[in-house]
This record gives sequence, structure tokens and C-alpha cells, in this order.
Amino acid sequence: MNTETIPDTASVMKRCPHCQKEILKGAKKCPYCQSDLRSWLSRHPILTILGVIVLIPMIMAAFSDSSSSSTPTPEKTPEEVAAEQKALETWKTTPAGKLCAKHIDWQKEECDKLVDNKIWVGMNYGMLTYLRGKPDSVNPSNYGGSTSYQYCWDDYNPSCFYDEDGDQRMDAFN
Repeated sequence: MNTETIPDTASVMKRCPHCQKEILKGAKKCPYCQSDLRSWLSRHPILTILGVIVLIPMIMAAFSDSSSSSTPTPEKTPEEVAAEQKALETWKTTPAGKLCAKHIDWQKEECDKLVDNKIWVGMNYGMLTYLRGKPDSVNPSNYGGSTSYQYCWDDYNPSCFYDEDGDQRMDAFN
């Protein structure tokens, strides 16, 4: 007597998702419609590898940023808060503090620099005219995008400042 069991056809067969004909479960290609039955990852191994290479560092960076930002900042003692408030009140009486009181959109650090006659990339047109007065020449130019400006003073060095995107912030000077 033969004790070999015949496997159930349902356990070895499946339907092709494209033509719906019965095919072997392990088939990589349908013998009827010739459709590729492998997964997307199997059909595109190079793209899969590149995707993994790109995604792993991004995921690691996301987790490292979130873990570092979740560290609690120590709260200030009432004495520290009072000392900071007193220092701010004292600063408000300085020339930089008085300048910032007149120009509420300027930051404390910017007012400190202006009082020290410092210039920097990122200062705005108002800050520049505070230091130097009106420019001797203003040269606008438009090459199809936004208008850019060159502001020049004859008796100063650096003499010219450039607002390359028309946002009133200086992008360069020479």
C-alpha cells in the first residue's frame, strides 16, 4: 500500500492577480499572461538598496534630534531671574538700550553692534542709514527676478552694500 499523501491543490496553487488563472504558489512569472509576480523589492534590488542607504541615516537623525531636544532645561532660580531683569533694566539706560527703544524691531545684539559702529551681513537698510546717513548712490537692477540694490557711500570703507533679493537686508558689502 502506498502511504505517500497527495498534497491538497489549494496548498500548492494560487490565482494569478492579473489573469486570475490557477498557477503554482511559488511561481515568479505567470505561465499564461507572463506577468512578473515577484514583489516590488525583488524586482528592483538596486532601488531598494539605495532607498535603504538614504532612509537609515534620515531615520537615525530624526531619532537623535528628538532625543536631544527632550532633555529638560533647568529652571532658573528667582535670584537668577531677578539678576537678569536688573541687567536688562540697566542695559536699557545705555546708548544701545536707548537705540533699541526707538527701533523696537531691532534686536539687543544688533543695537550693541550699531553703537560700536560695527557692520555685518544681514543688517537692514535702516541700520545702515543709522550708521552712515543716506547713501551717495542707490543702484537698482533687475535681471528678470526680484530687484536687487547697491547702496554706496563715497567717504566710507567698505563703500558699497548689496541687497541681492530686495528684502532690505544686506547680503554682501565691499
